[in-house]
Amino acid sequence: MGLCIQLKWISLSFTVLYVMLAVADLAVSVSWCLHSDGVDTGPAENWLHFNRVLIVLILLGIFLGIAGLLGCVAALRDALGWLVFSTVCVLMLACGFIVVAVFLDTRMADAEHAVKNTMISQMQAYNNTDFNETISYWDNMQRKYNCCGIESADDWSSLSQLVPQSCYPNGGSVFHSPGCLFHSLIPARKAVEGTLISTGVMAGILFLGFICNVMHCCLLRKTRDKEI
Repeated sequence: MGLCIQLKWISLSFTVLYVMLAVADLAVSVSWCLHSDGVDTGPAENWLHFNRVLIVLILLGIFLGIAGLLGCVAALRDALGWLVFSTVCVLMLACGFIVVAVFLDTRMADAEHAVKNTMISQMQAYNNTDFNETISYWDNMQRKYNCCGIESADDWSSLSQLVPQSCYPNGGSVFHSPGCLFHSLIPARKAVEGTLISTGVMAGILFLGFICNVMHCCLLRKTRDKEI
């Protein structure tokens, strides 16, 4: 009986922690969504869809808060049915956070490859086109991120292209280094890495809570069977 009571309070502590995690998740995700320009992930946004991921995290946070409150009430009242239901919800939410992490990690790798291919195609057409979009693509990027070329300024000469004036800071003679692929993906990497860490921590806590809840449910069921 003593072990059952100990597990009850441990389980209750986890449910309170779920609510706190839900509040933290909602606070961060909503603040990013309400930012005037959203989360800046640079040229990788077309592949990451990070702002949509934030909406998923908000929904997960809402459901986590509900599951935490439900589990708290169930643990206090030793309501086995509701406790089992909240435990299943916790497992599903943990899996949901893992899915988000795997999705972002996979999309980030795809984004790096796609952005590099886009840069190569735009670079090849830079001095051979009259389209302002092609020219402004590189000029805007090189001025914004203080970079030149894809990996370095040598990329322009390797593709038989003249080095654009946007590579020269303040009209000087030394162009920017390193390349734009690294610099332009820094915002996306920071956003993804931060999300991977937070979702990983939350999933880990939820799995620990799930194990504790399962043990609590089993002991509670065993205790009731003996009483019968």
